[in-house]
Amino acid sequence: MTGPRWILHLPTTLTSPEAAVDLAVTMRESLGHVSVLDLAEITLSAEDTQLLRRRVWCGLPLPGSAGTCDRRDGHDGPCEATSSTGAVGEQRHGDASSLSTGQPDVRCRTPSLPTSA
Repeated sequence: MTGPRWILHLPTTLTSPEAAVDLAVTMRESLGHVSVLDLAEITLSAEDTQLLRRRVWCGLPLPGSAGTCDRRDGHDGPCEATSSTGAVGEQRHGDASSLSTGQPDVRCRTPSLPTSA
């Protein structure tokens, strides 16, 4: 039996949800080789509402136990694995627009982040 997993909370000086998504994409691309990091589970939150988190990647199971979808959360079209490393760099499916509007994306499994005042 394995013990509980630990979560790293990494505050940034970024001031927009789009910049936070871009950093998450960069981290996934550059740290994908580090096996102890579950980069598919990166979530974002505003500093003053840290309990309201939004997924960056879809993560739904693929048919036939082929892993999980590594497209952006809220993407259009069917789920898929976009590459062997899961790096989705330039893909902008389900971009941060719902983060900045504060409106939930009905395709997302967690609520959208509220807008910053």
